[in-house]
Amino acid sequence: MDLFKGLVSGAFLGMATFLAFTAVLFRPAATSKIADRLYAIRTLMVSFYVYESGYGLIAFDSGMNPAAAARGMKSLGLDPQQVLHVFLTHSDYDHAGGLAAFPNAEVHMYEKEVALATGKVARRLFMKNSVKKYFQIHNSKPVTVGNDTIEIVPAVGHTPGSCCYLLNKKWIFVGDLMLLKDGKPRPFARLMDMSHSQSVESLNGIVESGILSSCDIIATAHGGIATKNEESKAPAA
Repeated sequence: MDLFKGLVSGAFLGMATFLAFTAVLFRPAATSKIADRLYAIRTLMVSFYVYESGYGLIAFDSGMNPAAAARGMKSLGLDPQQVLHVFLTHSDYDHAGGLAAFPNAEVHMYEKEVALATGKVARRLFMKNSVKKYFQIHNSKPVTVGNDTIEIVPAVGHTPGSCCYLLNKKWIFVGDLMLLKDGKPRPFARLMDMSHSQSVESLNGIVESGILSSCDIIATAHGGIATKNEESKAPAA
């Protein structure tokens, strides 16, 4: 009995510590319209993004749970039923947890994320991700939806198949690749990356490629957004 009480107490303490940690570290974008046809939806500690294409809505990630995702979208006059595509930056629950809000959507993810997303590889100890239906994206093949083009930018490290999505070469959705400080990229939280060194290497490579500096908007999951007039510099490791 004492062991059970100790485990429960430890679990509550761990959760309280985690929530305090994320409250200090994370600054997700508020639910709002952030550009013409582009919206941020915040679900607790994470934001996902919705784009109005000429062929339905496109979501980049889905938030933590279906109710919060749907509620946030409806507050902006967006219908979750109109989401026809969801592009997951990775398969963690705070990014894939809202998928059930979009019953008409095709789910897309980077091919290297599939083993983690389907539970064949554990996220941490006994914790496993679970995405049931999806389409794999190969990094050499952009996806076209009507007149819009979504290019995958591999950004492995946070998870084995984490990635960014470049929309029409002007907006980039980076998931958990990075946070922002004064509008500039910095590495994501070390304790939450499956391979922090790999994540930093991915970030530095993307910064050096010039992709970030060429985009009008950099949209992160936990660190808000940066616009083109905010300079993007390489982060310290």
